[in-house]
Amino acid sequence: MTQDVIQKHRDYQKKLRHRIFHSKHEERRSSQTRESSVTQRLTMINITPTAPFWHYWMLLRVIVVCISIITRSIQGGIGAYWRWPLMIAGSFCDSIGLIDIVLKLFVSYCL
Repeated sequence: MTQDVIQKHRDYQKKLRHRIFHSKHEERRSSQTRESSVTQRLTMINITPTAPFWHYWMLLRVIVVCISIITRSIQGGIGAYWRWPLMIAGSFCDSIGLIDIVLKLFVSYCL
C-alpha cells in the first residue's frame, strides 16, 4: 500500500514538473519571438547603435560643436558687427544639440 502511495506521488510530481517546464518553455519562446520582431523592425529602419548613421551623425555633431564654440567666442569678442548672423548660427547649433540629446535617449531602446 505504501508503494502505491509513493508511486502516485512520484507520478504527480512528474506531471507537475512537466507542466511547469512546458509553461516556462512557452514563455521563453513567446518572449523570444517578441524580441526578434522588435529587433527586425529596428534593423529595417537601421537605427541600431552600430549603424553607419551614428558614425556620420557624430561627425556632424563634432563639426556643429566646433562651430558653436567659434560663434560664441566671436560674439563675446569682436563680433558686435556680425551679432545677428552669429546668433542664428548659435541657435542652429543649439537645436542640433537638442536633437542629438533626443536621439541618444532612444538609442537604448534600439539594443
